[in-house]
Amino acid sequence: MQIGVDTIPVLVGPVTYLLLSKPAKGVEKTFPLLSLLDQILPIYKEVIAELKAAGALWIQFDEPTLVMDLESHQLEAFTKAYAELESSLSGLDVLVETYFADIPRDAFKTLTSLKGVTAFGFDLVRGTKTLNLIKSGFPSGKYLFAGVVDGRNIWANDLDTSLITLKSLEGIVGKDKLVVSTSCSLLHTAVDLINEPKLDTEIKSWLAFAAQKVFEVNALAKALTGQKDEVYISVIVF
Repeated sequence: MQIGVDTIPVLVGPVTYLLLSKPAKGVEKTFPLLSLLDQILPIYKEVIAELKAAGALWIQFDEPTLVMDLESHQLEAFTKAYAELESSLSGLDVLVETYFADIPRDAFKTLTSLKGVTAFGFDLVRGTKTLNLIKSGFPSGKYLFAGVVDGRNIWANDLDTSLITLKSLEGIVGKDKLVVSTSCSLLHTAVDLINEPKLDTEIKSWLAFAAQKVFEVNALAKALTGQKDEVYISVIVF
């Protein structure tokens, strides 16, 4: 923020952190990892307090394990964790992000009911069924981060199709609550096509690395407001 750039700190969510952990050497493999939830939540509270003090307005928690087939006690851990963090998160906008697949119906209900959370992010590239869940019932007044730009491959986005999807979601959540996003972090793709000067021009036109995907997100966001981006929206019929 000191250089004039508003940033959103991203943390691995507490439940995903435990579900993806492994017992230490010498500990039984059957050790219930979620039994440690009460021990790690105070640490999350400390980090949240530090981020608040540093001027953070948003915090993102990545909880990709929500797209897995979870048992009821595992889903209950999400409810418990965010209820415990609610007071610490007061005054912040909080995004819980999922990605890589469709989110199951029960997990969707759990996620969109979490206390203290103001925004939910979904992979709408690989999570095609998630779109139907959103259309069947999305909480009023919450932000939807719509992951329509693929963060896992190198191909250019079908902007026309993405814009159609976004416009359908706009009617559900409202213009002021819809955020155009990538399906996941862009760390999975190459950095910038500018670093490929020897690549054939035609082939290059088919591709989008991380830098180009950022432009795609911005172009789609502009298109939703009726602004035309000469480079990326020329293929879209208004």
